[in-house]
Amino acid sequence: MCINFRLKSLLLLLAFTYAGQLSAQQYALYNTKTLFDAFENPERKVYTQDTSRKFSFNFFFPNMGTNAIAAGNAEPILRRMIGEGVFSGTGVTIGKKNFNNLIINNNTYLAMLRVYHDVLRHSEFGFAWQLRSDTYVRASDETIAILDNYRLFTDPNYTDPFNNFAVSQNYHQFSFSYRENYDKRLGVGFKLSYLSGIVYQKINVRQSSLFVNPQLRTYNLKMDGVYRSSFAFDGADSIVSASAVPGFTNPGAAVTVGATYKLRYNWNISGHLKDIGFIRWNNNSPKYSLKQTITVENAQSKNASSRLGNKLDSAINESYKTESFIGLLNGKAEMLLTKTYEHYEPSLLLSKNTFFRGGDIGLIQQIKYGSWNLGVSTVYNTSKAFMAGGSLLYKTPGFEVFLGCDQVFKTYSMIRGAINGDKEFGSGHVGASVYWGMAFNFGRVVEHPMNTNRIPGTY
Repeated sequence: MCINFRLKSLLLLLAFTYAGQLSAQQYALYNTKTLFDAFENPERKVYTQDTSRKFSFNFFFPNMGTNAIAAGNAEPILRRMIGEGVFSGTGVTIGKKNFNNLIINNNTYLAMLRVYHDVLRHSEFGFAWQLRSDTYVRASDETIAILDNYRLFTDPNYTDPFNNFAVSQNYHQFSFSYRENYDKRLGVGFKLSYLSGIVYQKINVRQSSLFVNPQLRTYNLKMDGVYRSSFAFDGADSIVSASAVPGFTNPGAAVTVGATYKLRYNWNISGHLKDIGFIRWNNNSPKYSLKQTITVENAQSKNASSRLGNKLDSAINESYKTESFIGLLNGKAEMLLTKTYEHYEPSLLLSKNTFFRGGDIGLIQQIKYGSWNLGVSTVYNTSKAFMAGGSLLYKTPGFEVFLGCDQVFKTYSMIRGAINGDKEFGSGHVGASVYWGMAFNFGRVVEHPMNTNRIPGTY
C-alpha cells in the first residue's frame, strides 16, 4: 500500500540521515567585494573608487549555494544508500538514545541590483530577491532502526526511543540594503526584508515508547507530540503553486545589521546580526495531534514499514485544528577578525545560530593576484564536522564570476562513491556542497571629485 504525500513528507523529515546536514554559508567569499558578499554582509563594499561602474546586476542569473553533511551513527547507512542504493538500519545503537542532527540551509539570489550612491561617504544601496530554505532536525538512532527492521530491538520495552524534533521553513525574501562609511574607520550597513512564506513543517515528539512481542511478531508504538504544517497535504500541487508566486498569505519581516571597524596595522573587525525575523503563517495551517498508540502486526514482513506509515497517517488525521502561528527565522550572530597584506588576507570567523542549535568556527584565507582570487576556508561545525572548502573568483571592474565548494574533499569522495557503487567511500562524516554566481557592472565609472574626468552638467 502506498504512503500518501503527507506521510512521505513527514518521513522525509524523520529519516533525515538519508540526506545529512546542510549549511550554505559560502565563507570563502567573505571580503571578496562580490555582489553576493555585499547582500549577505550589508556593510561590505562592492565598488572601488575611480575603477568600478555605477550599477551592479546579476541579470537574473541565479547566485546560489547549498551544502550537505551527515554525521552520526547513521553515516554507514547513508554511504550504503549512496553507493549501492540499499537501506539498512544495521549499525545504529538501540536503547542508548543517541541522536543524529540535520541542518539545511539553501540560499538562492534570483535578482540582485546594487547602486553606488555617494562617493564621499562611499554609500551603496541595493535590492534583492532570494529563495531561502532552513531546516533543523534531531532524530534518534531508533527512528532509523524501526523504519528498517523491528528485530533490531532485542529488549521488550523501550522508553522515549522516538523523541524526535524537526522544523523546516521555506520562503521568498525581498530586501533593501544600504551601507556607508560613518568615518574613516567605521563602516555600517543594514538589510530590511519582506518575507513571503512558501512551506512550513514541524514535528515535536515529547514522549514515546515501544513494546516488542517477538513471539506474536508484533510491536506497539506510542507517541505524544505535535505535527504542524502551513497547509493541508492534499497533494504536491499545493506546494508547487505556493512556491511559484510570492504574496501576502504568509507575510513576515527580517533585519540584518552589520558594522566593520579598521584597527591599526591593517587589522579589521566586523560583526553581524543576520536575518533576525519571523513569518506569520496563515489561519488555515493545520496542527495535528500525535497522541496515539499504533500496533503493527506481522512485523517481520517486507511491507511492515509501509503499514507503519499508513497507520501513522490515519492516526494523524483523527485529531487536528487550523490556526495561524509564528515561525522564527534561523538568524545568525557573527564576528570576523581580518588581517590584510598585499596579496593575502586571513580571517578568523565565529558564527552562532540564534534560534536553532549549532555554530561554526572557521579560518578563511584569501589569496589575491590581479583579477583572480583564491579563497580557502576551514570550518569546524558544532555537530562535530570539519569542513575544508574553497572558491575561485574572477573579478574585473565590469564582471565577476565564481565557483566554490564548502567541502571539497567530502564532495569528491561522495561523487566517486556514487559513480563507483562504493558503500565504504571516505571516512568521517558524509558531505557535499556547491555554490556559484555571476554579476555585471555597467554605467559610468564612479570617480572621486578630485580625480574626475567629467564636468557635472555636461555629457
